[in-house]
Amino acid sequence: MKHIVFLVPEGVNLAGLEQARLGLAEACSYRKQHNLPTPFTVSLAGAKSEIRAGNGHYTIHPDHLLPDIPQADLYIVPPTTPSPAALSDNAALIGWIAAQFAQGAPVASLCMGSALLAAAGILDGLRAVTHWQALEAMQQAFPRVRWNADKTMDFDGGVFTSGGAISASRLILHLIEMHSDRATAIYCAKVFQLDYERHSQLPFSIFNGWKAHGDPTIMPVQSFLERHYSEKVTVQQLCHSFAMGRRTLERRFRKATGQSVLEYQQRIRVEAAKRQLEMTSSTISDVMYGVGYNDAKAFRDTFRKYSGLSPLAYRERYQ
Repeated sequence: MKHIVFLVPEGVNLAGLEQARLGLAEACSYRKQHNLPTPFTVSLAGAKSEIRAGNGHYTIHPDHLLPDIPQADLYIVPPTTPSPAALSDNAALIGWIAAQFAQGAPVASLCMGSALLAAAGILDGLRAVTHWQALEAMQQAFPRVRWNADKTMDFDGGVFTSGGAISASRLILHLIEMHSDRATAIYCAKVFQLDYERHSQLPFSIFNGWKAHGDPTIMPVQSFLERHYSEKVTVQQLCHSFAMGRRTLERRFRKATGQSVLEYQQRIRVEAAKRQLEMTSSTISDVMYGVGYNDAKAFRDTFRKYSGLSPLAYRERYQ
């Protein structure tokens, strides 16, 4: 039987913790009802005997305290606020996690719990998933981590990471299947009404551009692209308008935004198309022309690349 320990940080997101804990408990209950071996035991551990949650409205009493946390087959860090103050409040727990990982302990994080793993240095050089809304902040705070906001979950270097609340549930379902079987995981997905096969955050993401990079030369270029997304704007035109050489513009733009000029332009157009599909009754062809595309296949392919759905499927889901 596996032992899974939730490492509960100060300021933990109570809903995120409970959703995961209840998912694992449901798996055990299902197995017991069908006279199958219970796959794991679950306990809570933390640095303090009383851990604040929900902005102080709730208090959690963990089963174990540092340094007496028992050895586990997996340590899971639930979501918490990734602010500098929160990381400082959890310094003892972060240090403990780093020491355990150095000794070979398997670890996982749910949603913004990845900030604690990153602060511990565990994610340096690894792929890691975060919520799409936090991507820019996480890239700035922990630049040595290869952050991704497209997937729901990932596994790299012995570490599981996941995106937002539902994406974190996808990781829990994966762990249930890994430690028991697919039937148990599918049952739990049905109980909690989760899409078992969802692997992408793309249908839920909103592209707002990356503006916190601090490069005053690139900010006007971004603003220009956002204002003129429906027009044919080339890199050569941008170079002329902003008095930069092509190589300089492309290098600085990618460094500032993490994307090429073309990728940025595509994302802006797709975001504009998403809003029109959500809020208007315009035909898909009219939406396509309205955001600067003349080729239906190119529009569909680009839309699917950044939203995870076809334009028609997106409209059916969100209108």
